[in-house]
Amino acid sequence: MGELGWELYPTTDMTGPIFDKLQNTGAKFGLRLAGYHALDSLRQEKGYRHWVHDITLGDRVLEAGLGFALSKEKPIILVEMLSLSKLKRVLRDA
Repeated sequence: MGELGWELYPTTDMTGPIFDKLQNTGAKFGLRLAGYHALDSLRQEKGYRHWVHDITLGDRVLEAGLGFALSKEKPIILVEMLSLSKLKRVLRDA
């Protein structure tokens, strides 16, 4: 789910040159820096859920608006019961 993205794992000495290259190359495409909170508000606009802030073990799949992510091959009731079962186990072990 989500947009295309890439994760880079450079060595520490390469982070500066890679950042500079991305910023310089991306400038012609309108690439700009954005703060973490800006990215969080964009996530909210798209309806992406954030673990703990938007959903927790107390939420069931359909209540969280994530029904689109359910397998079409499993009964929804089973998936919802599994969520509730996990919640009970976590609470019992706490």
